[in-house]
Amino acid sequence: MEPNQNQTTVQGGGAKKTISAIIVLAIIAVGGWYLYNSGAFKRGVENAPEITREQLVGEAPLSASLESAIEKHKGEILERIGTGVPLSEDEREALGKTMLMEAHLYNFTDAETNAIFEALKVQ
Repeated sequence: MEPNQNQTTVQGGGAKKTISAIIVLAIIAVGGWYLYNSGAFKRGVENAPEITREQLVGEAPLSASLESAIEKHKGEILERIGTGVPLSEDEREALGKTMLMEAHLYNFTDAETNAIFEALKVQ
C-alpha cells in the first residue's frame, strides 16, 4: 500500500459484540442471584450445618463430615463474636437458633457460652 492512500476500515460486528456483552452480563447476574439465594455468601454465623431431627435428639449418629462442619461453624461463631462488632439481625436469629436448639452438639465451654449470650444481648 502506498503511503498516501486512504485506508478504509469496515466495522461490522459492533452489534454482535454488544449482544454478546449483554448475554454475558445476564448470565453473571443470574449466577450471582442464584449463589446469593443459595446461601453461598452467608457469613459463618448464619451458615450452620444441616442437622436432622434424629441427629439433634441423639437417635442418629453424627457423621465425621458433620462433626467437622459443626467444629468449623463453632470456630466461625467464636471468631465473629470475638470481633466485638454487634451482630446483625440475621446473625442474631441464626445464632439464637443454634444456641437454643443445637448448642449441645457444639460442646461450648461455659466461657464461650457466656460470650455468645453477651454478644446476643448487644444491640
